This record gives sequence, structure tokens and C-alpha cells, in this order.
Amino acid sequence: MTETIPVIHLRCRFGGSRAYFICPGPRNGTDCGRRITKLHLSQRYFLCRHCNQLAYASQFEQPLQRALRRSNKKRQRLGISAGIAEPLPDKSMINRN
Repeated sequence: MTETIPVIHLRCRFGGSRAYFICPGPRNGTDCGRRITKLHLSQRYFLCRHCNQLAYASQFEQPLQRALRRSNKKRQRLGISAGIAEPLPDKSMINRN
């Protein structure tokens, strides 16, 4: 099977250009036409997230799960081991960049 997906190049604000795919997916009887950087394989076609009806994992998180994920992410940025049971270090021990 062969599928042709159009690619366009748009100029960037500070020089150069960026390539985008044009989603060939059907939407209301016409092509989707969204300008996207990633295509996702679904069954036999490469389509955008919207046409594939894909959701982000975080959309299914409960509020507590989201809070824990965000807390662990902040701890990792500071160089602290992840986990709610881990004690916080002194201010002088935190790796500052």
C-alpha cells in the first residue's frame, strides 16, 4: 500500500525553516488538513492524534496521581530522589544549576 502525505516548509521566526506534515485523514467528508509534526500509525494509515482519536495518558490520571507525578518531576529537577516518603534535604544540599 502506498500513501502520499504532503509536507510543507514554513519559515521560523529567527531564521531557518521547519517541516510539517499535512494530515490526510478524513473529517466530515474532506481531508483533515491539520499541520502537524508527528504522524501516528493506526491500523494501516498515518494520521494525526485527532483523526486517530488518541488521548494523552495524563488525561486519565486522578488528581492525586497527577500531584504525585508533578512532585516527583520537581524533585528530579532538584536532584532529589523521587518518592513521597523520601525526606527533603537541607537547602545547602540541593543541586542548583
